[in-house]
Amino acid sequence: MSEGNLAPTLAFTRTPTTHPPAQEKHHQPAAKPTAKRPVQSPPALFHKPEGELGPLSNWWVQPFQDDKVVYTSVEQYLMHNKMLTFNQQELAAKIMEEHDPKTIKALGRTQISNYDDSIWAAKRAEVLSQGVWLKFSQNTDLTDVLLGTGSATIGEASRDPIYGIGMYADDPHASSPGHWPTWAKNLLGKTLMAIRDRLRIIHPCLLFLSQRRTGVPHQMG
Repeated sequence: MSEGNLAPTLAFTRTPTTHPPAQEKHHQPAAKPTAKRPVQSPPALFHKPEGELGPLSNWWVQPFQDDKVVYTSVEQYLMHNKMLTFNQQELAAKIMEEHDPKTIKALGRTQISNYDDSIWAAKRAEVLSQGVWLKFSQNTDLTDVLLGTGSATIGEASRDPIYGIGMYADDPHASSPGHWPTWAKNLLGKTLMAIRDRLRIIHPCLLFLSQRRTGVPHQMG
């Protein structure tokens, strides 16, 4: 075949295939699990010596000793030391003759000429702590009651601005310590919780000493 008879060669140009640009994938950060708030146990509330937690009250009558002096209640211990602070020996003696906490409290509020609230306020917490410690460390049945409150917030459900939570137990906010009025110090409740921590450490020793003293094995409540 001659060159002249050759058909012209068609050149085909390949069109490049185009693809849309790959879209960047944006990874959403994994949602963090919502932290669950710890369930707060209800507070351990008491007021007068009645009821299951009545033994926590300063008015609970059960003897304990301080340097061989026998007291019948923490209320007596408090008011006796208050009168001794101001050298009111006669009133201090009357308080020791009484066993009714209500009467003792009234005697402790007797108007005296040399009373200085700032002096007693500076000493009150220390006296209360010692009285509560003696009461619960010397009576293992009371130790069980206090330790039985677990880790609950303890409060005296009264409107007393010093010893109480500022409200009674039937108040809607009483079951929520975060809603207790700030003007109420709850001094007794805070003292009981501090003593509870101390008793947890030495509780087995107290049981051993109690068994040696009485000869009766202690039953956990």
